[in-house]
Amino acid sequence: MYLLYLDDSGNPDDAADKHFVLGGCALFERQTYYLRNNLEGIQQIYFPNEQPVPLHASKIRSGTGFWRTLSEDTRKGVIEDIGNAILNTRHPGLVLFATVVRKDAACHGTDAVRLATEDLCKRFDIFLMRRANEHDDRQRGLLVFSQGKYDQRSKLWVKEFRSLGRSS
Repeated sequence: MYLLYLDDSGNPDDAADKHFVLGGCALFERQTYYLRNNLEGIQQIYFPNEQPVPLHASKIRSGTGFWRTLSEDTRKGVIEDIGNAILNTRHPGLVLFATVVRKDAACHGTDAVRLATEDLCKRFDIFLMRRANEHDDRQRGLLVFSQGKYDQRSKLWVKEFRSLGRSS
């Protein structure tokens, strides 16, 4: 089974944000152990006496919150090590997914999130079908949503996509 973890970026309700981004990473279930160990190793190298630190790239790069007291070189090292942890995930590896929705008067808020969720579900389906057809690797998929304003609604939409199909 492949697990697809989804998280959003941007505020779908804020007119100042022109785009809403939904991204995620899919990982074969047995590989989560190795990725978790690699990420915990990064925590131990940089923050051995701290509680687990959330590794959000935007906050690390900008140096906000917890990251404010760390030098730019340290923050760059953390980002590089996270990238290497992702890159070195064992076969069949980690697959990145993302979709960008341009917001306008007709598509914003809930509509933008729904469109992004539907698009990523479609992309994940295509990925799973390709694994089955090209590698004779028939796997199921499980979506895992980060906690946020729309995670509960997104779960309902996915159930609807499954029973009624997607719009595209």
